[in-house]
Amino acid sequence: MDKIFQPKPLENHKGFTLIEVLITLSVLAIGLAGIATFLVTNCRYVRTANESTTSAIIANAKMEDLFNKGYSAPDLNVADATAPHTDSVAPIYNLAWTVTLENSLSATPAKLIKLTVSWPSKGETRTFVLNSIISKNT
Repeated sequence: MDKIFQPKPLENHKGFTLIEVLITLSVLAIGLAGIATFLVTNCRYVRTANESTTSAIIANAKMEDLFNKGYSAPDLNVADATAPHTDSVAPIYNLAWTVTLENSLSATPAKLIKLTVSWPSKGETRTFVLNSIISKNT
C-alpha cells in the first residue's frame, strides 16, 4: 500500500517545467514589446515622409501650372509676403506664393517665384518651399 503514494523518480520525466515555460514567455514578451515599439516609431516616420513627399509633389505641380500659364498670367503678378497669392489643394495642404521682379541676373525681365506649401502635422505647421525664376522669353 505504501508504494501507491510514492512519487516516481524525476529521471524518467521528459518535458518542460513551469519555471522554464514562464521564463520563455517572459523573454518572448520583452522581445515582442521591443518590436511593437519599433513598428509604431516607423509608422510615424513613414507618415511624416509621406506628408513631405506629397507637399513636394503639390509644389512641383503648382510651379509647372504657373510656368504653363506664362510670364504675364494674373497668378504671376508681383505680390509681396504680406499679400501672397493663395490656393488650397487637399484638405490639409495650403499653397501660397509670392512673385518679385528679378532683373539682376540678365537683361531679360524675370520674376522670382517663391512657392510655399504648408500643412499641420503633430501639433505644428510644417512647410515646404520651392523657388524658381520665370523669364519673359519662356
